[in-house]
Amino acid sequence: MKRSGKINFGCIIMSILLAIGGLAAYQIIPLRVRAAEVNETVKRAAETAATDQRYKDENIRAAILETARNNKLPITEKQIRIERGGQVIHVDVHYQVTIDILGYKYDMKFDPYYDAPRFD
Repeated sequence: MKRSGKINFGCIIMSILLAIGGLAAYQIIPLRVRAAEVNETVKRAAETAATDQRYKDENIRAAILETARNNKLPITEKQIRIERGGQVIHVDVHYQVTIDILGYKYDMKFDPYYDAPRFD
């Protein structure tokens, strides 16, 4: 049986949905990778501060801000919180990035943190 140029409506809808999903993935995946680099920097900085008394809060902030700048993430000094209490150094960062997918704006929130046990 021949079909002369007729296209299934479901096929068109599925193609549109796949295109939108691909566009979203194209924007979200690189952002997640860059955010993972900040997570790793938070962890490394907290561990270094826990084992080296000369590694001050300013060093932790500088490392995180440099990674954020290199990855074009909107992190400021005010968004970095460092607490040295008892036997733990707690470092956390709160920031968000707005992505635009075909006019729909979505705020992705990131909250990397790390608690490093101190070895004095």
